[in-house]
Amino acid sequence: MGMAFDKEDNNKEEDRGYHRYIRKTVFAPYEISRKFFRVKFPYLLETEMTPVYVKGREVAAGKTHVLVRNMGPGGMCFVSDLNLPVGKDIIYMFSSEIMEETITALAYVVWMRKLEAHDLYEYGAEFEVNEHERSNIQKLLMKVQIKINKENMLFDEGNFVYGYPEDYFRRKRKQK
Repeated sequence: MGMAFDKEDNNKEEDRGYHRYIRKTVFAPYEISRKFFRVKFPYLLETEMTPVYVKGREVAAGKTHVLVRNMGPGGMCFVSDLNLPVGKDIIYMFSSEIMEETITALAYVVWMRKLEAHDLYEYGAEFEVNEHERSNIQKLLMKVQIKINKENMLFDEGNFVYGYPEDYFRRKRKQK
């Protein structure tokens, strides 16, 4: 027996396409094919990003801030006002606070998308961590997900930013 929304509704006036929307969006193919789960934060998580290795050589460089949209044990999606290169040539250290714990991980950029309207960039980063570190990240994110499920939009135990990324980066530029 199929799910309730699989049944065709003959009342087209009431339908307005809702059941077709549900059928198309319930299962997102990219989510199913992911190696690790992702936690989508209700707000953007302010995170420090520092380049630590360039082509295998350790570097001493300044830090900047990025805004993390979601995170899993394998990586994260973040927004920045910097145009970063994609690839393993540069390894960054990301660090933030969530639920009174510091989460720190090395990662490299695997994809980038320019957000045209606001001169910002969205990135996907893959963590470069050992299994022990990945397990610690996973445990923390599982606690976060449970808390988000209970509190939804009230969850704010971390370095969260309220508002739009473009407003955040505009304020940061003015402060410089």
